Amino acid sequence: MDQKTQLIRDILALQQDVQSTRAQEREIQKLERGGNVLFDQPSIRQNALEAHLNNLLPPELIPSNVGDINAVQWGFFYEVDFDFGTDPTWDSNTYARKQFKVTNESAFLITRIYRDTDDAGVAGLEAPLSLILRDLQSSRQFMDRPVPLQAFPSKGYYFDLPVPYLLYPAASAELEIRSWLPTGITINTTGVGTQHFSLYGARVRIQNPAAIMKAMFSKHNG
Repeated sequence: MDQKTQLIRDILALQQDVQSTRAQEREIQKLERGGNVLFDQPSIRQNALEAHLNNLLPPELIPSNVGDINAVQWGFFYEVDFDFGTDPTWDSNTYARKQFKVTNESAFLITRIYRDTDDAGVAGLEAPLSLILRDLQSSRQFMDRPVPLQAFPSKGYYFDLPVPYLLYPAASAELEIRSWLPTGITINTTGVGTQHFSLYGARVRIQNPAAIMKAMFSKHNG
């Protein structure tokens, strides 16, 4: 094969590559204008993705963050830490409060609480303390009385709330720790007096009450 023939073939091959690339670009632009998402096969419209997933997956495997902007939900958690220092002394006056604030983006549905400590003794895990949780926006209290910290599991176990707690966007919540020791009783401890709480749940948008109900009873968030 002479050089001229090879050059012609190379030019034709290059033209085919250019045409193929341009055709792919036109197809992508067409899909974007039509509101489609490009998958390998087939092309699925964004607004039909939820319906496709409903047809293909069992309910417990369907992502909860797919769908209308006011219907989606996603897993979330807040962490609150208390530090009573090293070798804390517990008595009836032991008291501390910490707050966290939900962002404006969406509400927060609390479904479970996890507690952890840095000490397995009376300074941490067995500390004579109790917890109460309240919504500062509405002044409502989530418990009728303080709950001993030992009621909240640790070591990988969670305290599942019988009824989820809903905090509105921009709401502030407060965790209050106080001693359950009677007046006149003092306990001196040796160890690290830290208490770590993680509040797990889902972010939901209050514009769609059905989405809130879905989040409350969804296995995905439980």
